[in-house]
Amino acid sequence: MRPSNNVNAFALLDEVGTFCRDHKIQPVPLNYMVSFEHLSGNHPELSEELNEYVSLGHQLNHSFILQLHQNHLEPQAQELIEGTQQVQQMIDSLLTSVRDGSNSVDELTHSLDENIGELSNKPTLEKLESVVSNLLQASMQAKKDQQALNQKLQQAEANAEKLQQQLNQTHKQAMTDPLTGMLNRTGMSYHLERLRQLDDIALSMVVFDIDHFKRFNDNYGHLLGDKVLQQVANQIKQLIGKEDLAIRYGGEEMLVILPQANLPHAVKIAERIRQQVSQVTLVNKRTKQTIPSVTLSAGVAQMAPNEDWQDWLERADQALYRAKDAGRNQVMVSSLNGAT
Repeated sequence: MRPSNNVNAFALLDEVGTFCRDHKIQPVPLNYMVSFEHLSGNHPELSEELNEYVSLGHQLNHSFILQLHQNHLEPQAQELIEGTQQVQQMIDSLLTSVRDGSNSVDELTHSLDENIGELSNKPTLEKLESVVSNLLQASMQAKKDQQALNQKLQQAEANAEKLQQQLNQTHKQAMTDPLTGMLNRTGMSYHLERLRQLDDIALSMVVFDIDHFKRFNDNYGHLLGDKVLQQVANQIKQLIGKEDLAIRYGGEEMLVILPQANLPHAVKIAERIRQQVSQVTLVNKRTKQTIPSVTLSAGVAQMAPNEDWQDWLERADQALYRAKDAGRNQVMVSSLNGAT
């Protein structure tokens, strides 16, 4: 886990340059963009595909990097462009309707002024009849225009609600890991920023790592490895509260952020999840073979007053590695001074 890479663009500049040099790719805009997104950790699926490609002994090249960009970065950019275009079209239509309504009111006002002038200049019965007729026509036209404007405004409101739903869905997808349904790093950053605005709440974090996850991929294939990730994610989501955050941090590492949970409470939740996951039985559908139990190692830390969240994450991460070094399938705790 690399907390130093999170959302700090300037800190990534040197790393992107080193990455390009190490993999012998030119730092042109496309290569730079994909390398930046990979190192930032904001696109775990992109990173997984890139890492797997490299692990197979392939050299990064323009064709593969373009494929990564098309598969992982272009869809979100296109959704943003389309959403912006829809908003602009809706605004243009609404402004046109309002202008039309304004013109109608101006015409009615002009007609009133003209006819008032007629009445003030020696009105006759014929003039009165003409004024009434003109006012009636102007009023009926204004009413008709107002009805048309109301219909357009109602349609604009319906379109706005529909667009809002689409934008909310796009926003949710941008913050969600598609494999596990957990938050991704983008979603984590968004919600952490929201939580930082709250005062006087206990915040605890649990960092989970699936023990020997590589063996599942090596022995049973990546499809079953994905199934393991999904099952672990499902167990975690089922065992935490509605206000708690479940995050896929990258690969087989998952986080749980627990608002209103002190350290002892967070440890209980971590232990409950660890025990529940170890009881899950998986079967290889192709061979009907029962897969060895999945176990988790975990590190727990409560956020200290005025502590930077990256330091908080680092303490939980260190506790996780102590759990792994101690034999795995256990929970270790980081106190505020870093001791277990």
